[in-house]
Parts: sequence; structure tokens; C-alpha cells
Amino acid sequence: MAHHTQPADTIALDLARAKLVDLQITFDVQPLPLALGEITWAMVSLTYSAAGVGAEMTIRVPIEWDGNASDDARRDLVLGRARELMENSFNASEFARRAPGKMVAAEITSPLEGLAQELGLSEPTAKPNG
Repeated sequence: MAHHTQPADTIALDLARAKLVDLQITFDVQPLPLALGEITWAMVSLTYSAAGVGAEMTIRVPIEWDGNASDDARRDLVLGRARELMENSFNASEFARRAPGKMVAAEITSPLEGLAQELGLSEPTAKPNG
């Protein structure tokens, strides 16, 4: 039996009204020592519900390690960093939609570029100051 599907332009799924139904934050057990100081990784998992449809998002973010920080302070820092990274990705994707032609890596800057280099995830680059 064939299922009838509606064309994409007729679907009225309003994700702007999605409700957050679950938020979980987990931390790596051991901090990671780097030249810039110790960091720890955290996973933020969000589950939303909208019109009976669930949406999930997970983001892994680094934060500065402070063994004396309260759980609430660490949680606030992680959520702030996750938001920064998501906003950065949305801004980069908006730029990609507007920019004619192919984007080159030098056109996109990342607030974590130095961290990625420190972790060996990317090659060091020489950039002019200013």
C-alpha cells in the first residue's frame, strides 16, 4: 500500500513553537591539560517536541576547567558556550547562502581556531593582527 506524502511546501510543521522536553549535560571525567590551561569537554543534549514530532540536538563543547566551580556555574558556562557555537554556525551558514561562488576557509573564522590547533585538529595558520 502506497503512502501519500505531501509536497514540502504544504507541510505546516511549526518548530518555532517546539517545547524543550529534556536537557542533559554530561562532562568528561578528566580535564585535558593544554598550553592555554586545562579544559574539559561537555555534551549538551536537547530534546524538543512540536506537533507530536520529536527533534534532538547534541553538541560537544570545551570549557575552561575550574575544579572549584559549582555545578550550576559549570552548567551555565556550558550552555553559554553551546549557544555561542550554534550562533557561529548559523551565522556561517547565512553567510554561505548570501556569498556568491565558493567560500574559502579564510573567509570563516572560528572562536575555537586556536583550541583546534592546540588539540592538533587543524594546522597552525599565520594571520595578520587586525
